[in-house]
Amino acid sequence: MSLARNLAGLIVAPPVGLLLFELGAQMLRPSGADSSLFLIALYFTYAIALVFGVPAILLFRFFRLRRWWQFAMAGALLGPVAILVVQYNPNASSPLPMETTQFFACATLGLVCAVIYWAVAVFRARTAHAA
Repeated sequence: MSLARNLAGLIVAPPVGLLLFELGAQMLRPSGADSSLFLIALYFTYAIALVFGVPAILLFRFFRLRRWWQFAMAGALLGPVAILVVQYNPNASSPLPMETTQFFACATLGLVCAVIYWAVAVFRARTAHAA
């Protein structure tokens, strides 16, 4: 994995993943989906990608994990964890408020962004060897 491909993956994955997630939300709830917060969500998505994604990428490089499903699982696990950290409020009666729909939405967004990162930064098309 070259540095240029890693940077390209970190730059491309959050907006494309968020855009695909937003399009999916628009299809599921065409009248109720609100796209006005897209830019704010994009800032959070980039911040989460830097704070949680970069260490995960470094661990993946260290352990030589390169398969798409490994990145997908990490994204699905880190998405809800990142939002829990962002929403943590120690003074509230329930310090970690998260509904089931939020949990699955964050897991889905993390999974999509991680697979897009993998496609940009890690995936290499197999070439046919000349006989």
